[in-house]
Amino acid sequence: MRRFTRSKFSKRLAVGLFIIALLITVALAPFLAPYRSLAVMGLYDRYFEASSLPRDYGLKMQMPLRENGFFPFLINFQADAGMSAWFDQHLQNQQGLASKLKLRFTVEYSFAAFEPFAAHSPFYEPDGPLYGSYIGVYYLHGLGQAATEEEACLIPAFDQLKLALPSIGCPPERAVFELSALAGTSVRYLGYTGQRYDAKIRTNGPRHRRTSFQPAYLQFGNPPPSEVDYPVENMAGRIYMFYDAVNDLNIGVFAMAKDKAVVDLLDEEILSRAEISHRR
Repeated sequence: MRRFTRSKFSKRLAVGLFIIALLITVALAPFLAPYRSLAVMGLYDRYFEASSLPRDYGLKMQMPLRENGFFPFLINFQADAGMSAWFDQHLQNQQGLASKLKLRFTVEYSFAAFEPFAAHSPFYEPDGPLYGSYIGVYYLHGLGQAATEEEACLIPAFDQLKLALPSIGCPPERAVFELSALAGTSVRYLGYTGQRYDAKIRTNGPRHRRTSFQPAYLQFGNPPPSEVDYPVENMAGRIYMFYDAVNDLNIGVFAMAKDKAVVDLLDEEILSRAEISHRR
């Protein structure tokens, strides 16, 4: 009887291990990358959204993402301590001032959506229109005033150098983010008076050779084969900055893409059709 029980248990264990191995294999299959991304980023977004600035202040940004080739929802991330340190460093280096700002920072972002059963997002594809593109919203609380032009430029620099590039494995010593031909224009946007900034950008593209797992692979899929690693490339960006004085919120609605023509199109199709609602 004991031999029979052990034999039966062994068979069940073997079947169980086989099923687990099969589920892991299927879960990691390249053709399931779009659905894995939706599942993982959905949970990720819910976690960070619970303590985000827009939630705390009753704000909801809506953008026509899915119909314009982007991931179907804005993904939340918080980096309060990192942004505070970034601004402190800037004030010390640029103005010679010692500062201990206590900022809160939320970014909501989206990227190029997967094709059905694709192994990776077009985010990685240099010949595609949405190569290296991001679109989204910055929320910064605690400055006590509307961000200056210089401070507005610090926000996407932090995002790219400290969040986006490290997530795909770009070493800090190779990370680049430089703005030039910066042009500001007064605008009325989403019911607020603010500034629109356009700039040429030099920063690292996402192409690279995979050597180890990076967290962003769950988001973008595994990178396709490449002969280069994080090449510095010319891109373009636009951000609409406005200030909610009641809540001390600097809000920036942004797009970054491979060139100005794509940025203009993203503005026309998405940024200009965005809506912000107040849930309180």
